Order: sequence, then C-alpha cells, then structure tokens
Amino acid sequence: MDSSSPIPINPKDAEHLKLLSIFHYVSAGLSLAGLGFMFLHFLFFKSMMSDPGTWSGARGGAPPQAFFTFMKFTYGFMGFFFMGYAVANLLSARYLAQRRRRMFSYVVAALNCLHVPIGTTLGVFTIIVLSRDSVLRAYGDD
Repeated sequence: MDSSSPIPINPKDAEHLKLLSIFHYVSAGLSLAGLGFMFLHFLFFKSMMSDPGTWSGARGGAPPQAFFTFMKFTYGFMGFFFMGYAVANLLSARYLAQRRRRMFSYVVAALNCLHVPIGTTLGVFTIIVLSRDSVLRAYGDD
C-alpha cells in the first residue's frame, strides 16, 4: 500500500469517529454561543454599573474603579478562553474526520473533561475511541 491510501478501519470505529467529529463541532458551537451570552452579560453589567441612578441610594456609593477594571479583565480572559476552546474543538473535529493528529484530539478531549457534564462526556468518549487498537492503526504513525 502506498502512503497516500487510507488504512482500512472497522466500520463501527469509523462511525464513532464521525459522531465524535460532529459532537466536537457542536461543542465548538456551544462555546461560541457561550461567548455571545457572555458579551451580552458584559453589556448588561456595563450599562447597570455606569448608570448613576444605580448608586444614588447606596451608602458607600459606587464601587472603586479598580473593581470595574478587574471585571473588564475577567470578561476579556473568559472571552479568550471561550474562543480558544471553540477553535480547539473545531480543529479537533476536523482532525477526527480526517484521522490526523490523534494526540491533539487527546489533549482537547482532556480539556473537554473540565466542562461538566457535556464536555466531560465528550472528552471521555473521545479518549475511549482514540485508545482502541483499530483506531490507532487507522491513524498510523502520527
């Protein structure tokens, strides 16, 4: 066999890799949706906190500016986190479909395990499928 022809794979494993690829795309979409909700939350937070009427009855007045700076950095960090998570899952989905870069998909699966409960399920099943001998052979030397 030449190196460009695909290595045959068990049809059951091929179906599982296809499903995992689809679910990684779904996970990336959910992450982007979370990014959108976080952006809306930031806009709501900003509008509520910048309204002088919100602080008119407060005993201590408005929180210090350092609080708002901290919150901006927190939103920014979480935004980059959501975006990175989405990109990693998009790449992993593509690699699973192409049966390439198995170790990258392992790493993304481990990171997915931190997102309880859906990401944990996806991560565990991805690790299980990628650990099968027939799948290892299908990936070849990665």
